[in-house]
Amino acid sequence: MAIVIDLLRHGDAAPASEGGDAARRLTERGRSNVAWIADQVAAGPRPTRLFSSPLARARETAELVAQRLNGALAIEGLPELGPECEPEDVLQALSDRGIASGHVLMVGHQPLIGRLASHLTGTELPVPPATLIRISCESIPIARSGRLERTWSPAVIGGNQAAG
Repeated sequence: MAIVIDLLRHGDAAPASEGGDAARRLTERGRSNVAWIADQVAAGPRPTRLFSSPLARARETAELVAQRLNGALAIEGLPELGPECEPEDVLQALSDRGIASGHVLMVGHQPLIGRLASHLTGTELPVPPATLIRISCESIPIARSGRLERTWSPAVIGGNQAAG
């Protein structure tokens, strides 16, 4: 059974202050860019599960996406989406939750999102803030078995553009 994996890096975030790195929130630009990405997600094939890193900026990004999907998805915490986690940990966490097919969206951080995309496709991709990478796999994700379907990023060509 096929699985579609959407990897979304959180939007631009404010510098760390009280609460440290984990408490960083999205900037106004970050919220605006994530809203644009969320509109792209809402317009196309929609995910059936939404996972987020527990860090504030990723959680806020996931909340914006969930709002654009009219609250159709609950946000599920996935600590394995933290910035210093490994791709294998994320894939094992999905497997542990019984996910082998369908369409999942995972919100996380660099360097993990880039490493996970590379692990799945064998291709290194730039992942600026508020970038969504869609990857399809024929079965449970195996290293380099995925096909890059599309990348959306407001950073491409200076704003609200999609790269295919």
